[in-house]
Amino acid sequence: MSDKRAHTRYITKIKAELECPDEIGKTPGGAPGMMLYGHIINISLGGVYMTAPSPAKPDTPVSLCFYIQGRGKKSEKIMFLTRGVVLRSGAVADEPEDLRLKYKVEPGTEPYYLAVRFIEPLFKLSSLLSSMA
Repeated sequence: MSDKRAHTRYITKIKAELECPDEIGKTPGGAPGMMLYGHIINISLGGVYMTAPSPAKPDTPVSLCFYIQGRGKKSEKIMFLTRGVVLRSGAVADEPEDLRLKYKVEPGTEPYYLAVRFIEPLFKLSSLLSSMA
């Protein structure tokens, strides 16, 4: 089976905050919704695969915030704030074993996964991601 993805994926473990609408609860800003705190397991210019303590429904619009270390010895972390949509979500335990082994994910404090496609590719990630390879 060939991989027909538009963007190269990079395996990582980056803390992330994901805000999504929800009838239950409020976001820290006071808007209806919920915040999920998890980890990005792989990232590309077009989206992320992440783990979280709760699932989200497919087609849910989300805002995602994460930091990536800049290049160079004295560089600081660079914040990325973007919008996306949940493509799929479910229990990590239900993912194929080869995928769980490849990304080193197991059910635990973050027993769910979310595949999120960015609304627009994050081209400014390009040089940072290439240094992760």
